[in-house]
Amino acid sequence: MSNLPTWPEEAANIKLLTPPEWKSSSVFCSLRYDGDNQLSIVSSDSSQQVLEVIDLKDCIGVQVEIVLKSKNAIEKKYETNEPTSPEPVDTQGSAVLTLYCYPQQKLLTWIQRWGLVSSSSQRHPQPRVAQHRRFVVAPAEDLQAVSRVAAVLQHYVTGRPASPLRYLILVNPRSGPKRNARNIAETVVQPMFLQASIESDIVVTTHAQHAMQIGETKLVGNDKILDQYNAVILMGGDGTIHEFLNGVMRRDDAMATLAKLRLGAIGCGTANGFTKTITYASQEVVGPLQETFLICKGHVTATDISTYTTRKSTYTSFLTFAWGNIADIDIDSECIRCLGESRFDLWGAWCILRMRHYHGRFSYTNDPKPVLPSNLSDPVPESWTVMEDDFILFWASHVSHAATGSMNSPHSRLQDGVIRVFILRKPMSRFRATRVLLGLDTGKHIEVEGAEYVACTAYRLEPQGSYNDLDGEVIEDGPVQAKVIPGVLNVFAGPLAK
Repeated sequence: MSNLPTWPEEAANIKLLTPPEWKSSSVFCSLRYDGDNQLSIVSSDSSQQVLEVIDLKDCIGVQVEIVLKSKNAIEKKYETNEPTSPEPVDTQGSAVLTLYCYPQQKLLTWIQRWGLVSSSSQRHPQPRVAQHRRFVVAPAEDLQAVSRVAAVLQHYVTGRPASPLRYLILVNPRSGPKRNARNIAETVVQPMFLQASIESDIVVTTHAQHAMQIGETKLVGNDKILDQYNAVILMGGDGTIHEFLNGVMRRDDAMATLAKLRLGAIGCGTANGFTKTITYASQEVVGPLQETFLICKGHVTATDISTYTTRKSTYTSFLTFAWGNIADIDIDSECIRCLGESRFDLWGAWCILRMRHYHGRFSYTNDPKPVLPSNLSDPVPESWTVMEDDFILFWASHVSHAATGSMNSPHSRLQDGVIRVFILRKPMSRFRATRVLLGLDTGKHIEVEGAEYVACTAYRLEPQGSYNDLDGEVIEDGPVQAKVIPGVLNVFAGPLAK
């Protein structure tokens, strides 16, 4: 709190009408900041009773508005990110102070309702719900003082001074089985952005590789460019993020662009592995409202990416690389995409029945500053570890979750500086392979006998057969070489995310 403004003393003298639903005997109440993001609403009588405590960590914005009774409309004359207006206030209107809050639901199971287990034992995150607090300001109060208090609250809520922000929302309308990304953008994302005093523009992709073109050229349309926005919000599946990021990395100033770019992701696809990883690390439930909440809060975490080189091309990855049966499941199940994430379970069962294995050579290093051969035909350094065998699956990951229901790499962190590779080699019984697939939703698959995990900073894979599946997209087959680029992608995530 040392970098935040001090709580204004005048806040204690500003009278707000106590909401009638609180059934308090005190007509007026006031605001009191108790530190540690706790805002108390206290009665204005001699008892100074605490009527409610609001956790500012659950809030995304604070606004002061004039509600015109005669027109049943709201005229925003005193928003917290604009200077106060000297114009006289309509006597038929009331000033309203609104705190936009989204606390996590407090759900009690029937065991907890009977007192057998305390509610504190429920540690799993819950969905957030809108529980906004609106206070009518007493008619005689100085609205400029109210606006000053609201501006300080806004600073506490977001950790930054109130200033104009404009975000680009890039929507892939064909992502996911429901294809409802644009509807989510208009009904969930933009309204919450307005509550957080964030302006936004929606751009809908119209063709394949459109997101890549925007990332590469910075041309958004309507004479606008990416540099005019404070952040880019990607609404689609993991493929949409892959497209945009690879477009940026095609630029001559790619690393400088990444350093300035703030990226938000709202999952509207089938797997949504990246948004699941972010919400999991942030101790939030995956979903558009929670993901938008994290963006509104404005906390940014630097995450790792990696470069993948094939014979002809170079790619950028933020998610996973798969080869073997995992790649077969991901790519071959595209024909039943309409089933959503359950398509992976059905195709996984089929892959276990046929139990294919592929020969390959895997070489890797843990050197913090690895030196990679400039040509894929050149041998790897002698210090590298080499594994040549028949593989059932090979799954390299930056993220804890490759999909909403798949914790494929439970030890992966957003900024751990390594690629973690999950390996199954022959021989492997169908029973143990089934246990691996069934354990993916909880991360227990790593405990199955025969499962191997390798952490590395760079590797080379020389595969025979199957697909090279990078971030859910098929790339050039044949040998591939990867290297971590630590902490260069700035994404919106909770303060607990690492």
